[in-house]
Amino acid sequence: MALLGTYHEDEYLPEYGLIVLRDTPVEGSWPEWPESVLNEGASAAARCGTFAGGGNAWFEASAGDGYHVITMESHDSEPPEDGEWDDVAETLYRSWSGIVGLTILTGAQMRPDLRLGGRGLYRVRVARQKGEDFGDTWRLQFWPQPEPVAPPRWLKRGTPPVPSPDPGWDTVIGSHAWELPYIVSQAGDQDGATIDDVAAWAVAHHRPADWLDERLFPVPAPALPTGHADLDEQATQSRSSRIAEAAAEEAKLASYAAQLGVPAPTTRRGLLTFFVAAGLVTYDGRKYRRVSSPPLAREVLRLPADLVTQLAMQSDRRQYQSFATDIASVAAWLDGRAVTVGWLADQLLATQEEVRATLHYAQTQAMLEVTGDTELRMDVLRGGRLPAGGSTPPPAQVKSPPKPAPVQVSEAGAPPRAGVLAAGHIVGDETVELPPLESRISRALQSAYGILLITYGDPITLVQPGGESVSFGTDLMPHVVLSPDGRRLATVEARLGRDSSYALQLYDLADLSHQTMPWDDTLSIGVIGIYRDTVYFSGEYKPMSWTPGSDPVQLDRQVREIDPISGRTLAADSTGLIITDQDGTTHQVPLDQQCQLVPGGAGVYRVRNFPNAITVFPLEDIQNPQTHWLPDDSILSPSMALGPVWESPTTLLVPSKTGAPVHRLDLTTGALERVPTPPRLQALVEPLLAAG
Repeated sequence: MALLGTYHEDEYLPEYGLIVLRDTPVEGSWPEWPESVLNEGASAAARCGTFAGGGNAWFEASAGDGYHVITMESHDSEPPEDGEWDDVAETLYRSWSGIVGLTILTGAQMRPDLRLGGRGLYRVRVARQKGEDFGDTWRLQFWPQPEPVAPPRWLKRGTPPVPSPDPGWDTVIGSHAWELPYIVSQAGDQDGATIDDVAAWAVAHHRPADWLDERLFPVPAPALPTGHADLDEQATQSRSSRIAEAAAEEAKLASYAAQLGVPAPTTRRGLLTFFVAAGLVTYDGRKYRRVSSPPLAREVLRLPADLVTQLAMQSDRRQYQSFATDIASVAAWLDGRAVTVGWLADQLLATQEEVRATLHYAQTQAMLEVTGDTELRMDVLRGGRLPAGGSTPPPAQVKSPPKPAPVQVSEAGAPPRAGVLAAGHIVGDETVELPPLESRISRALQSAYGILLITYGDPITLVQPGGESVSFGTDLMPHVVLSPDGRRLATVEARLGRDSSYALQLYDLADLSHQTMPWDDTLSIGVIGIYRDTVYFSGEYKPMSWTPGSDPVQLDRQVREIDPISGRTLAADSTGLIITDQDGTTHQVPLDQQCQLVPGGAGVYRVRNFPNAITVFPLEDIQNPQTHWLPDDSILSPSMALGPVWESPTTLLVPSKTGAPVHRLDLTTGALERVPTPPRLQALVEPLLAAG
C-alpha cells in the first residue's frame, strides 16, 4: 500500500454549491464515451445526491457556500479509514486519462491536479468535516477498484438521507415567508429578537430605516420615457401587470390572515403578527423567535386543491429527490443483481421506511424501474424527470416595434483613431505583435504611454510605442478607469478567499509607481471613474471619492458613473436620472434608468435591440431626442473585448457580431460609415476622449 500523489487546495469556491472534479484532457483531446447511465447528466445515477457521486470522468459533491479545504490523494490500494469526519461515502470514478482536476459546474480551464496511475476504474472515498461557519474540510482518496466491482456505499452520515417535509410557506406567500423569520433568528440572541433588534439588523444590512414599515407589495413607479414608443408601451404594460399581481398577492394574504383571525398584513411589522398566528414565529410579549420546524402551510390554511397538490409534489422532491439519486447510483453498479430493502438500507445508512418511500418516489419520477417484492431488481432509466411546479404563464403580448427604413451606410471612412487588435497584433499608427498572455483580452485602452491590455486573472500589460511591453499589478480586478490625460490608472487589488481583502491602487503609467488608498481592506471596493486628481469609487456600497494625499470621503449623493471630461455624475432612482455638475447643480431628468452619460456630459443615451438603435437626449432639450438606427448585426453591449467604443464625444464605433464590419456613427449628422479593419478582429482600442 503506497501513496502515489497528493493535491491540496485551501480555498476552493464551489459554483452552485457543488464541488466538481473531472478528467483532464490528454493533449487536448476528449474521447467519445459509449452510451451509459453513468455518463455525466445521462440519468439520475449521473448526478450528485445527498452527499457525493461519481461516474464516467465526473465527480460531484454537495458543498454549499463558502471556501472549502480539499485534499486529494492517489493510492495504489485501499487506504485505511481514519480521522474524525461528519460524512463519509465511497463512490466510483472511471477515468480515461488517468489525470483529474478540480473545476466548476459550468466549466473552467482544466488543470492536471492529481495523477491517478493510469486510465481505469477507481474507488473514491469522500470524507467531509463540517466547518463552524461556511466552508468545510474535504478529503478525496482514489485507488484502483478491484473486481468484482462493489457498488457505492455510505459509511457515515451527518444528516438524515430524507429531510423533513417542505412546509411550503415560501410558495404560499413568497419570499417574505423565509426572509423575515430568518432575520428574526439572526437579529437577536438564543432567546429571540425584539422588534428593535430586527430594525437594527435591517439597517446594518443595507436596508432603509423604515424597512419594517414599507409596504409588502409597493406600487411600482410610473414607467419612464425611453425615446421609443414601443418600449414605453412595454414598460407601461409591465407596470400594469405588476400592479395587478401585487393587488392579487395582497388580497390572497388578507384572505389567509382572515382564516387565522389576525389583521391583514400590509407591512413586515404586520407580517410578524401573521407569522405568530401561523406558527412560523413565537412571541413572548417582548421577543420573537423563529420556529425550527414550522407546520405545513397546507395543514394550517384552507388552500385551493391545485395548490395543495403542488405543495405536496414540492415537498416530495425536497424529501426524496437527492436520496433517490443515491439509490440510483447504487443500482447502476449492481449489474442486474437483486437486493433486498434491508441491504439497501445498510448500504445507504438509511431506515427501511426511508428506502421504501424513496423507491416509490423514484418510480413515479421515471428515475428507476423496480421489479420484485422481497428481492428487488432496479434498472436506472435514462433522463428521468423532475416534478412539475406551478404553471408557466404565457408571455405577454406586445406590439412589434416600428420597422425603420433601411440603414444607409456610406463607403469606408478613416480607420479607428486609436487602432484595433487583430490577428495577434495591435494595428494602429504602427503594427506591433501582441505579447503572449495566458487569459483572453477583455479590454484594450489607449493611454499616454501606450496600449493597455486588460485580461481576467493576469497582470495588466502596457504595450509601449515601439512594441516593448511591461506587466504590472497582481490580483487586479478587470474593471479599470483612466484619467482623462491617460497618465493614471485606478483599479482594485482584490485577494478573494476565506479572508478577502481589497485595496484601491492608483498607478502612474509614466513609471508604473503606484499609491494605495488608506482603507480598511476587509471592505469591498469598486472603482467608478477619475476626474482631475480624484478617484470616485463605491466603498462597501457607499459612494465615495479619494484624492491622493488625503483620506477617502463619503459623498453626499449617489454616483453610478462620472464623465471624465466634464466631471458630471449620474445616478438613478425611481423618478429617473439625477445628473450633478461639479459645482453641485443638480438636474432631475425623468428618463429611463438604463440611460448613460454621453462623453462630455452634454446628454445621455440609451441603446435598444430588435431593431438596433441608439437614442441621444441632449440635456438642454430632452424632449427632442435623436434616434440613430443601426445595422441588425450590431453589438450594442460589450461582449468580452468587442463592444461599442466612443471615439469622441460625437462619434461612436459599433462592431458587428462577427467583429467586422465596424461602423462609425456621427451623432451630429446621423451619418453612418463603414470603417476599414484588418481580418480576425479581436477588439477595438478605446481612445483617450480628452485627446480628441
